[in-house]
Amino acid sequence: MIIKSREKENKKFFDEFYYIALNCGSFRKHPNKKARSATKYLVFLAILFFVSSIALMFVPELELISFMLFIIFFYLVIILIIIKRHTKITLNESVYIKIDEDGIEDIYENKISTKLYWDYIEHIIINKYSICVVPKSSYSILIGIDISNKDDMIKALKKYKKIDLLIDNTEIY
Repeated sequence: MIIKSREKENKKFFDEFYYIALNCGSFRKHPNKKARSATKYLVFLAILFFVSSIALMFVPELELISFMLFIIFFYLVIILIIIKRHTKITLNESVYIKIDEDGIEDIYENKISTKLYWDYIEHIIINKYSICVVPKSSYSILIGIDISNKDDMIKALKKYKKIDLLIDNTEIY
């Protein structure tokens, strides 16, 4: 079954999906967790590290720690910039999701495809704006699908008898 993803139309999808990507290990262990906004999460962390680094700058013994927190602050800002840039680039691409007896494949038209085989999928989590295919390995890539494809995804999972992988978190929002 091939699903044409409509994620182009939904920036909230990207924000939620990136939050799950940043916290993938936590979602692997606790899939019933509520997904939040990656932008708000990273901005909060950046402000926290910036304020901490400024406060520690005035304590002579902790100047090195202050400098390290300032470096982490810039790292978080760079991640935010990359996420926003990637979102703009991805909004212009056609994306297809292929679900078959082998697994789930994410296909960017004329560019790249990524496939997760059923044996390597830990959970398929339905959230408020996204459906995330969470792999068992922390070295695998996540596959994100816009929530507008929920019915097609459930139908395909039933067809291939993989409905047990599905975790529906829509009731916690």
